[in-house]
Parts: sequence; C-alpha cells; structure tokens
Amino acid sequence: AYQQALDTGSSEAPLLLAAQAEATRLTGLYGRSEKLLLEFQTNWPDSAYGFRDLGLLYYEQREYAQAEALLEQAITVSPNDFASRYKLAEVSLTQQKWREAEQTMRAIKNQELLKPFHSALFNPDFFALQVQRYQEQGEMVQAIQAQRKLILIRGNVVNYLHLAALYRQVGDTATAVEQCWQAADVLRRTWPRPFDAQLWDLATCLAHDASDGAQERVIRAFSDIHVRHILLGHIHRARGELSAALRAYEQAVSARPESAAPPYFLGETYQALGDPDAAEAAYRRVLFDFPQSPLAPEVMYELGRLLLNTDRPAEAETILTQLLEKDG
Repeated sequence: AYQQALDTGSSEAPLLLAAQAEATRLTGLYGRSEKLLLEFQTNWPDSAYGFRDLGLLYYEQREYAQAEALLEQAITVSPNDFASRYKLAEVSLTQQKWREAEQTMRAIKNQELLKPFHSALFNPDFFALQVQRYQEQGEMVQAIQAQRKLILIRGNVVNYLHLAALYRQVGDTATAVEQCWQAADVLRRTWPRPFDAQLWDLATCLAHDASDGAQERVIRAFSDIHVRHILLGHIHRARGELSAALRAYEQAVSARPESAAPPYFLGETYQALGDPDAAEAAYRRVLFDFPQSPLAPEVMYELGRLLLNTDRPAEAETILTQLLEKDG
C-alpha cells in the first residue's frame, strides 16, 4: 500500500510509512523500524517526524548521544515541535544532565509564553518532566508541587500513587495514605478487572494505612465483592500477612468461581509461604479450568519455574515448551 501511494504521489504515503515504522518499533523490530524511518527522512526531509522517531528509537536502545542529535535536528526543522523538546528533556534527565534538561524545559516555557494561549504549559508531560527533575535532584517540595499540578490535569491512579510515594519519601505518611485513597476512588470508578496490575499497585500503597478502619473503607469503596476480596488479599500480601491473604483470595474464589485470577494469586501466595505443592495445585487449577485466560501464559511460566526449583526438569520443560508454542 505504501509503495503504491508513493508511486502515485498520494498524500497518504508518508502516513503509511510512518505507521509501518511505528508498528515495527512497538514490536521491538528496531532494525526494521530504523530502515523505514531513514527512508521517511530521505523522502520528506522537511518533516520533524523522522528525526523525532529515530531519536525515540535510539533512546529506547540507550544510544543517548544519537537520540539527542536527532531530537535537536527535529527541533531545528520544526521549532514548535514540543513533542521533540519533551523527549529531549527526558533524554537529558535519563543521563542526569540537569542543566541541559532545565534549558530545554525553559525553552518550552518561554516559547509557549509568546502565544495567546499557553496550552503546552498545561501538558501533563511538562509537569511529569518537572517532577522527575526535582525528584532526582532531591528537591522534594518542588516535586510534590509539580505532581499536584500534574494531578489537576491528569488525575489518574498512577499519578495519585506517585504523589503518595513522594509524601512517604519526605516522611508524611498521613498525607501519603490519603493520596492512596484518592487513587482508590479513581480506580473503583473504572471497574477494574480482577487481574488489573493497578489493583496490586494500589494495595502496596494502602498497605501503609495502619488505621483500624482501613479494611472497612475498602469494603465501602469497592462494591464488586470479587474485586474487593482480591484487593484485600493483595493488601495482606503486601504487608507480609500471607495467611490472611490466602483467606481473602479464597473468598474471592467463592464470590466468582469462574474467575482465573484468585487461584493464580493463591499459587503466588503459597509459593511465598514455602508450600510448593499447594502452589502447584493452584497453578494447575488455572490451566485446567481456564486454559484461554489471559493469565494462562504467566501461570505456565510460574509453574515451569516452580517445577525447575523442585528438581522436576522434565515436567518443567514440557510446560515451558507449551508456553513457547502458545506464544507462537
């Protein structure tokens, strides 16, 4: 399709080539993506896209000098390309080049102030970079202020949990816990799936709430009984209360027997307790009852590791071979 569009002079040609380059990058085919982006830049040298995405490609491969050079070229071609400026600041921060990062962020701010509407200054990426810079330099008050501004723009679970972590870092446990509950309020309104990784992230945050009413607060917040018990199990596990975690996960099984998540979490918890037989039984239950579950590959991997650790290499090889075949 791309070659045909290119041969006919269609305006869709650069879009089709860019889409191919992006798809190959996202699947980890960096060599193929690089070749496509170089072709893009050859055919459309006045576009910042090729430079920017080549820079992103090199950044993901930790080739920071090449990434910086290409992002600077993108900015030269298109001075209003804020995406390239944000990425350039991120590359500088990754290398702890504080001065360069600050210069790039100041350039973003100064350029935006020349416009009637300062929309780029309300871009969450801008505040996320500020938080990263302040945090890595130990300027925690400024990091917290920037994170709060970020939440005003993008008040999602991840950002509330990060704010909680910042407060814990400065020793303000009470405020940190309240940010955890803010994250819980956001998450409950999205109706999380039982195996949603954000449930575990939230649990590790709520585990710091030692108040007597914490469990009751979880019960009030999450009306889905199944998800509620999974979250309680995660909280107990994050605290090292493994027997209590088992009870919560068993309640989750009772609440929704057709769900693969609780048996998987039971397997993980039995492993942590040093009971490989019970862990194996839980993992095999998932594979037998829910072979098409999204969790199945992860369960196969964990079961294979368990079998290796209990000196059963032949059985482990069978499971891991099946996993490889399943992944294609």
